[in-house]
Amino acid sequence: MSKAWFFFSIIVTFFSVQNVSSEIIECTNLEELTSLVPNGSHLFLEIYNVLLNPKEEVATTAFFDYLKQNLLTDGNDPDQIANKLYPLWVKVQKKSKCEPSDRNLESYLNALANKNVTTLALSHRGPQLAYHTLDCLHDQNIHFSSSSPFDHNHIIEPELATFYEGMLLLHPVCDKGEYLSKFLSLTDVLPQKVVCVDYQLVNLVRISQEMELLNIPFLGIYYRNGNCNFSDYTMQIGNLQLEYIDKILSDETAKILLGKK
Repeated sequence: MSKAWFFFSIIVTFFSVQNVSSEIIECTNLEELTSLVPNGSHLFLEIYNVLLNPKEEVATTAFFDYLKQNLLTDGNDPDQIANKLYPLWVKVQKKSKCEPSDRNLESYLNALANKNVTTLALSHRGPQLAYHTLDCLHDQNIHFSSSSPFDHNHIIEPELATFYEGMLLLHPVCDKGEYLSKFLSLTDVLPQKVVCVDYQLVNLVRISQEMELLNIPFLGIYYRNGNCNFSDYTMQIGNLQLEYIDKILSDETAKILLGKK
């Protein structure tokens, strides 16, 4: 089973004074999780670009990164950007359709459950998308561990962070490291090891720093998903779909319309 180690992994591989290890590695195939994740660990999975991919370009994180950059260039600060984009983000996600990022994803999650791995979500989809996210996951027969650290749903911070049906859902302005630390402190659970899978390296670095402070061994897995690719053409598709957001166009329909222009 192949693993690509970052040339800079040594920079983010370290030991705390208590000899608690932390490392970040890369994978390009979710099947690798079945061998990378140790027995008995707590596994936190991002939903975007790890478990689910949107079927429409306008709903991708890459397209919204493009919109963020435009607002940043226009002089908006991060809070202004969040206030302008998050309501649109929620609207788009509720209208878009999703598909599993890997057709064998269900079997991989079952294999992890057999290793006594507690599997949960740690996602920037945000509390407003809690019900919709659960429906999307269940449509793909994706379920999180029934033996989660919380035996009930819990609002960590109103409108910013909530734990719902095995998912720690954060507003995009929230720091994943900070809020995962808060979550673990609230549960009074000390995991044998925390493993996080994310498509953004910066999130894994921040989580590793927080886990070091909690003296919890940590493995960050940077998942390189082709769905994060972006080009001028996909930008045109997303912009066209945004024009018809009340009745979202499929990528195929958008491509046909673009071809007619």
